[in-house]
Amino acid sequence: FTFGYMYINVSGNSRGIILYRDGNSFRAFERTCSFDPSQATALVDVNNSGTAMIDYSCSSIFSFADGFPEAGPAQGPLRQYEVLQDGSFITITDTPIN
Repeated sequence: FTFGYMYINVSGNSRGIILYRDGNSFRAFERTCSFDPSQATALVDVNNSGTAMIDYSCSSIFSFADGFPEAGPAQGPLRQYEVLQDGSFITITDTPIN
């Protein structure tokens, strides 16, 4: 995909990853909301317009630029992971950026 996002399912304790592409730049964000991550409903989706990430249960809204909250009760960013690009291949590492 050349622009936009996709959801990636991950095994283990993760609720998955949102992979976002803006031109040649990729960012990978954990789908677990930073407000109250122990809650089963703490799941982040992309809003209907595709312009931000939102947890509909607590109404926190997060930026695609850096994963930091723009609105709602969340104070910290979504966990962001390193994305490596080699030609047409990308690798999402388990190394957090923030």
